[in-house]
Amino acid sequence: MAFKGIFWIKPNGELLVLKVKCDSFGNLLEDIPHNMLSKSGGNFNHKNAWNALPKSITDNKEYNYFPRGRAEIRNGKAIIFTNYITEELKLKIIDAFYLSDGYGIEQVIFKIDNSAHYKYTAKRHGLF
Repeated sequence: MAFKGIFWIKPNGELLVLKVKCDSFGNLLEDIPHNMLSKSGGNFNHKNAWNALPKSITDNKEYNYFPRGRAEIRNGKAIIFTNYITEELKLKIIDAFYLSDGYGIEQVIFKIDNSAHYKYTAKRHGLF
């Protein structure tokens, strides 16, 4: 069973992951807390989810401080949208969301999204 969800990348390379079980077609197999739900209802919303997390986890930063991304699954294919990636992070993300053949995922694609939607402020502070 694979997972889809969202993540943030902290400066030490740690991933902060919120995920939900789904099948290889991306159908949810468990509920996402209502206060963390995206507009479409099919995944998490970064801002809502971040605001629901304890300050000890968020380091008292805004939701868009750290680089972040999303893991979507459709028809046996995982698509990772992110604004920052390294080869090491790719492996961590694949492991965190169980994105492999053994879980029904035939292909993993990383899409670098440098749109305004994924801008992050840590870059201004010399991080990343």
